[in-house]
Amino acid sequence: MIIAHKYKLKASPSQEIIMTNWLSMLRSHYNFCLRDRIEAYEQVKSPKLGNYSDLKTKAPCCPFTCSISPQSQLGEPFKKSGKKRNAYEMQSSELPFLKQARPWYKNIHSTVLQQNLRRLKTAFQNFFDGRGYPKFKTRQRFKSFSYPPNQVKLESNKIYLPSIGWMRFFKSRNIPDGFQLKTVTVRSLADGWYVSIRIENKDVPQSSPKDLKQIKTAISGDLGIKKLLALSNGELIKNPQFEKRLS
Repeated sequence: MIIAHKYKLKASPSQEIIMTNWLSMLRSHYNFCLRDRIEAYEQVKSPKLGNYSDLKTKAPCCPFTCSISPQSQLGEPFKKSGKKRNAYEMQSSELPFLKQARPWYKNIHSTVLQQNLRRLKTAFQNFFDGRGYPKFKTRQRFKSFSYPPNQVKLESNKIYLPSIGWMRFFKSRNIPDGFQLKTVTVRSLADGWYVSIRIENKDVPQSSPKDLKQIKTAISGDLGIKKLLALSNGELIKNPQFEKRLS
């Protein structure tokens, strides 16, 4: 079973500056990689400019300057074993060169940059499944970054975010025993910074153990005014009222 808890962080001013800078850089990185994937796809599929043409200059080019992959123009298209890389793997192999060209990206934890590419990968997968086409992110539409499993540490009401440090959070609810920490997402909202924690316990089933084909009956409910709930089988559930405490 996988559940999620959300807590408000007590970040220091210096930590807030770091996270704000991260969001700006990650948004630029996301938009750059999105543009790369769009241009690579358009470059390969476009027949109107010739076999070896560049869409930017609209002029004949050497084939070595054109993308040989319809997925990305960045990184190496093949692994050392000779197998072809997908778009995520190609752009991920380009991260070391990104840090050399723009040293300020070294301040962002490597797994956060990889999660940023997975975010773009998910956006394209949603498009392939029939949902909306990936869009370039504005500041208002890019408010979070994520850590993969086995990166973040939790101790009571303190959390450790790699490359940011320890910080306290308002522990509004306890984490159940037996659950393991999965992905962690840090989000900027109007009233501060929040962390969303996904936890998993494989011993607890995610849904009913019965198969849907075995379930032959179902009961629906309707919220009421005097009664809390009216069920389709005729049962009425009372609305609990506050009672005066007698001394």
